[in-house]
Order: sequence, then C-alpha cells, then structure tokens
Amino acid sequence: MNFKKLMIAAAVSLAAMTVLAGCEEVPGGADTAQTSPVATTPTSADDTAASDQNGAATENQSGAPSFSYTTTGGIELVINAECDPLVAQLGEPSQTFEAPSCAFEGTSYTYTYDGFTVETYPDQGVNRVYAVTLTDAAAKTKEGVAVGASVADVTAACGAADVESDAFLVYNGEGVDLQFFLEDGTVSSIVYTYHVG
Repeated sequence: MNFKKLMIAAAVSLAAMTVLAGCEEVPGGADTAQTSPVATTPTSADDTAASDQNGAATENQSGAPSFSYTTTGGIELVINAECDPLVAQLGEPSQTFEAPSCAFEGTSYTYTYDGFTVETYPDQGVNRVYAVTLTDAAAKTKEGVAVGASVADVTAACGAADVESDAFLVYNGEGVDLQFFLEDGTVSSIVYTYHVG
C-alpha cells in the first residue's frame, strides 16, 4: 500500500470511528466525520438482506434496496452482522484500531484490509459491523463502482441519489446507506453504514 493510500485509509478509519463512537468530530479530519448525513445507534442484524444473482442491490419487503459489500474473496460484509466470524474469514488485518465507545458500553474496533476497512460497535458483548469503507479502486461495489469513479459513473450504475451534494451521494437502503464521498467530482471513498430512520 503506498503512502497516499495509507494516509487516506487512516483518515477515513479515524473519522469513521469518531462517527461510530458518537464522540466529537476530529479537527481537520476526513469528510466522513464532518459531512456524513448519518451517525446514530444501529438496530438489529435483521434490518439487512441479500443481493440478487447479478450482485446488484435488491429491494426487500419495505421497497428499499439492500446494500452490502462482497470482497474479492467472496466474503459478504453485512451491516449489523456479527463481526468476529467475518474477521476470522478475512484473515489478519494489516492494522487494528480499538477505542472505548462513547455511545455504547464496550470497545469499538476498526480493521484495515487491502482496499477496505471494517468499523464495529459493541452490542451486549457482540462485536457488530457498523460501517465498511472502500478506500481504493481494488474494491468495487456490487454495482461496479470503485474509488476514482466519476459522479456520472455512480449515477449510471446506481441511478439518482437520495441525497446529493458536492461532497457526497447517498443511496438509502434497508438498514444501510451506500455513500459515495467526492473530491472534485470524483469518488474518494465509498462507505456502507447504518441507515438513519
């Protein structure tokens, strides 16, 4: 991993942990902590569903799409799923960050892998997935979008965003949002995170 990728991954991870923990924003931190439209208490793992055979998000009974990230190794990372079995499947992360959670009782973790990070929250002794952040072009969404894509690429693959600004595009799903953070009209990171209301 080159220095720039490492710095981006570190900034995104730190910002995501700040959002996750409900703590104060990181001064000068990544846009995730400062501009993300989501930061709240997760619900149960029952709020998520699988994708269709082509890998694109499917609609469930509520009519909202279901988003999850599948690694190049075929491991599906679902928001609010128990994280420890997933980490066992993913293997040793290149970096692990842990901190006492400000919003929950216990410890929150960030696991860094090549191309993505997994952030967790403690839920009555269970380590659950809170957010998954794609940090480079090696990691693609099921819709085929990766870091470096243009806004036009995102909308061609995913349709019109539910929330749009110069800083991000957000697609509201069932229990999870798919967020594309932008710098100068180009995707700088992609975050799957718990959906607000």
